[in-house]
Amino acid sequence: MRGPSPAPLVRARGRAPRILGLGVLWFGCSEEGADRDAPAAIAPCTHVVSLESFTVIRDALEDPWDHRPAAPKCLDWAVHVEPIGEEAALSTATGPCPYMTATAPTLVAIPSGTELELRWFHFALTATATAEAHAAARVAGHPVLDATIPIPSESGMVQTRWVAPEELPAGAAVHLHLHNHGDNSWAFLGLRTPCE
Repeated sequence: MRGPSPAPLVRARGRAPRILGLGVLWFGCSEEGADRDAPAAIAPCTHVVSLESFTVIRDALEDPWDHRPAAPKCLDWAVHVEPIGEEAALSTATGPCPYMTATAPTLVAIPSGTELELRWFHFALTATATAEAHAAARVAGHPVLDATIPIPSESGMVQTRWVAPEELPAGAAVHLHLHNHGDNSWAFLGLRTPCE
């Protein structure tokens, strides 16, 4: 005697339901693939660039700011990483480095819509005459900060929040720019997702 036929896993009548079923499966795989390709959300309080990775730009053609002096002075030791309180900072002494543009790559891909916080502390600003300091930053060419601080000024924090307008790949260029008259000290505390 012939035994009962094995039951089909999916019951379908005719060709149309089968084609529809394959179409549903295909769209499902496409959406899953898109999710896998999108960068993951970045956890709060995560720095997206390493302070140790910043290098001072020496080639005028690589400087995105157009008011670079013809031969800016910036001694190597004037830009360095050091502890400031309980945090690390990229410190700049503007006596030996009155004009500085530095760059570093992002550590991670940054999803579109990600909010980032930039913090740049300065000690009391002084000069022999009234002047201004210019602090600016860009991420993948997008302006993040463009601040002018009068000199003299008390110590303070230049702080801003910025939302990525598009998805940015890991390795996107971060540029910092500081133009300060007088022998002053600045401490860049980083670019991170907000902690709260």
